[in-house]
Amino acid sequence: MLSYGAPPVAPPRGLRDRIIDAATAERPNVVPLRPRWTYPVIAVAAIAACAAIGLGIWASSLSRSLDRERTRAALVKPGSQVVSLKGSAGTLVIARSGKAALILPNLEPAGPGRTYEAWVIPKATGAKPIPAGLFRGGVSQVIPLTLRVPAGATVAVTRERAGGSATPHPPLLITAQTPSRQS
Repeated sequence: MLSYGAPPVAPPRGLRDRIIDAATAERPNVVPLRPRWTYPVIAVAAIAACAAIGLGIWASSLSRSLDRERTRAALVKPGSQVVSLKGSAGTLVIARSGKAALILPNLEPAGPGRTYEAWVIPKATGAKPIPAGLFRGGVSQVIPLTLRVPAGATVAVTRERAGGSATPHPPLLITAQTPSRQS
């Protein structure tokens, strides 16, 4: 009752400003703390993420290498002939049956509106080249030829307009001369 019995008194001027200035000058009393165990967990998670990315890249590289070797092993069977190419890295593999495939590890892309075309040119004098397949180039490729390759024939590759051609347009970019006798 005593507090209600006295008349209200106005606070002195500037009291409010002094209180606010004093409050803002103090440093905060409450400081949020992170548990100490979060720092090592974050570091371990970052290291694990880097290791996972590295292992993923390594596994992808191994997979591509294994795919190339499996393809090569599947093509190069006993009795198959392996012929080196002129004009590009790679090989021509010819089975006893005459079925053949070009293995081209690093052929640049043919380009927009262009394609590579494989040809089989029989040994006979004046024989016309026969189209044996189209491909784009770019990544490592195994290109099965659509014709059987006879002994002594030449296998060639040209760059043609998209869709291929009935006759090859020079230059012959890649060639492989097959042996005269199949072994």
